[in-house]
Amino acid sequence: MHLHRHAWQEVGSIIDRNGGLPDSYYWQYMRDVYAVTQSVAVRRQADQDAQEITLGRLILEISQQPETISRAFYLAMWDEPRYPDRLIGERAYREMAGSGDYLDPAIPLADLAALVEASASVKKYVDRHLAHSDRRPVPTTSLPKLDDVHTAIDTIGDLHRRYHALLTCIGITQLVPVIPHDWLAVFRQPWMSTAN
Repeated sequence: MHLHRHAWQEVGSIIDRNGGLPDSYYWQYMRDVYAVTQSVAVRRQADQDAQEITLGRLILEISQQPETISRAFYLAMWDEPRYPDRLIGERAYREMAGSGDYLDPAIPLADLAALVEASASVKKYVDRHLAHSDRRPVPTTSLPKLDDVHTAIDTIGDLHRRYHALLTCIGITQLVPVIPHDWLAVFRQPWMSTAN
């Protein structure tokens, strides 16, 4: 989701800077594909169904069994030579899990509520218009905007960072993967030949 958003924003910036590109159905196509794929991705991560492997389901399961994330479990990962300062581990655990010996269940419950709230309008739209043809249409005044999708993506990214660090003791500093080649090079040359 973060890589797709990065590409969307970069291409949008190219289009804005150019200013002389003609009207084209392609612009609508590009918006539609981006909005649909990102909306479905948000719904997928917010889902909590027992058969799904999602961020929402992970947080739900952790909230139901907070004792599985114990101070001892977390600090055991800090016993490796790469983490010489256990006090940093103690502080990190308190910040993410609370001050007790086990994860404070209020933390994952609040995180799940934040995920549900941030993704609600997007999920409703996907459920009723993209994944299914629902007889209960979402009123046009309630349709999510790209800002709603982006807010949900930000929330998902923040929660992914938190639970990745809590479960692995490894912090994620960047959610947009680095592409090892100049992916914008394709925009520096004409796409169609004028030769017959």
